[in-house]
Amino acid sequence: MKARLFNGRAVLALFGIIAIIIMLALPVLSVFAQEVTSVGVYAPASVEIGAQVAVDVEVHNVENLFGYEMTLHFDPTLLSVDDADPSSPGVQVLMGSFLSGGMVFINSVDLTEGTAQVVVVLINPSEPVSGSGTLFTVLFRGLKDGISPLTFSDLTLTDRDGNEIMADVVSSQVTVGAGEPFRLFLPLIGQSEQGLTALPGGNFTSHPGEKAVFDRMRPSALRNSGAELIKI
Repeated sequence: MKARLFNGRAVLALFGIIAIIIMLALPVLSVFAQEVTSVGVYAPASVEIGAQVAVDVEVHNVENLFGYEMTLHFDPTLLSVDDADPSSPGVQVLMGSFLSGGMVFINSVDLTEGTAQVVVVLINPSEPVSGSGTLFTVLFRGLKDGISPLTFSDLTLTDRDGNEIMADVVSSQVTVGAGEPFRLFLPLIGQSEQGLTALPGGNFTSHPGEKAVFDRMRPSALRNSGAELIKI
């Protein structure tokens, strides 16, 4: 009888410990269940040379956003930016619908440095904004073949009290035209008195999806080998 009573108390104590552990873990689990705040460009883009592509800079899963500032970086040798507001001096990006009631303190694109700087803050008594949406849109125009990274610096999200809202930063890229060329160095085959001879100095250059273009081999390689190049 005493043994059964002891076992019953042990089981009750075990359930009590489990209940306490669950109660303590609930706040932690709820934090992990929350979606992470992030900001940036969420999909790579592509554009033909001379054409325009609109790239959205978005914020996802933010709570109580009252202001933001950031600088977007791109390769100015591959991309230009069309002015979203020709009536104003300089080159500007197109402001988005998220935080649309805010005061735009800075909206400036530097085509030489390859930067777009934007600073927006709501004005009291405006209420902070939560959720996801587009902060601004950059109207890129392709200049020449290549791949331009899209990265961010000086990025800060703040609430009404000026406290920073922590967020992950999402970088991306824009492919212009055929993208980055790839180069392959291959030996060539030449004919000499000793038979077929491998010759160094051949370069193939191509873009993805295109035929490779062969650059002529180095004259010194052919001259030093004493061989005659076989044309195929």
